[in-house]
Amino acid sequence: MKKFLITIFISIIFCLSASAKTVPLYENSITTEGIGIISLPTFFKIYEKPDMKSKVLKEFKWGSAVGSYYTDNYSKNFVIFEPAKDIGYMTVVDDIENSGWYKVCYDQHNQLTGWVFPENYKFYYWLSFYTKFGKANGLYEFRDLDLTEKRLYAKPDLDSQVINTFERAKNIRVQIFRGNWVLVRVYDFEGKLKIGWIKWRTDEGKFKFFPNVIK
Repeated sequence: MKKFLITIFISIIFCLSASAKTVPLYENSITTEGIGIISLPTFFKIYEKPDMKSKVLKEFKWGSAVGSYYTDNYSKNFVIFEPAKDIGYMTVVDDIENSGWYKVCYDQHNQLTGWVFPENYKFYYWLSFYTKFGKANGLYEFRDLDLTEKRLYAKPDLDSQVINTFERAKNIRVQIFRGNWVLVRVYDFEGKLKIGWIKWRTDEGKFKFFPNVIK
């Protein structure tokens, strides 16, 4: 009986961990934006320096990786994390061109950084990331975004005319990016369609909207 209960408990822990999903929901969810974002394999190490002989700061085994640490909660380490689908992204603060080394923020809460040399990965500069996933899956606004940020402008300029506003968007479809601005079609929960320009990122690099990566 005891062995059976232990088995059930382990199964529950496995299911909870495997189904955990993390996406940025608030303006302070991403404290270290860096230059872009990188998708990482289910097993990799964080090094102190871009050198495999340097100190290993942390080791990650997750998702379908053999021997993955199912009881570990990596929600604070990944900006986007869906272990059931082997999806994990971290922000990149620096890289060494054509070397395979990327300096990532592996703890957004404490703003800890280190170097990775992953076997399989995909790196995106932020605009490329927003273009790829924003056009494919749309954007969503952060939950604590002020209503003044939900204004639709006639042009990609804060001095241009505000042609519409929205409170809660059901869907934000991307048309075209122009720097920190994007032309969108916003469908609200009343079914109304509103078109205009929004500023998806401040001039200082803070995000206001984010692409739907996990669908």
